[in-house]
Amino acid sequence: MYEIALDLLILLGGVWLVALGLFAEAIDLHIILGAYLAGLFFEEKVAHPNLVRIVKDRAYGIAHGNAKTRGAHGRRRHVRTR
Repeated sequence: MYEIALDLLILLGGVWLVALGLFAEAIDLHIILGAYLAGLFFEEKVAHPNLVRIVKDRAYGIAHGNAKTRGAHGRRRHVRTR
């Protein structure tokens, strides 16, 4: 009984994932979802620690670099660099 329920649950989960994938493709979100899912599994267990550090540093710089160059009203302000 439990084996049938587990098989059915796995099957329905697979069907649900395919349906969500087709929906994401239809509204052009497949690239965003793919990057998000890849990021979920990107950690030191599966990649070299130096690579993980480099990617995290760049992602941090991109995210915070955009936030720092905006003024209080959302306009870009001049940021001095060395």
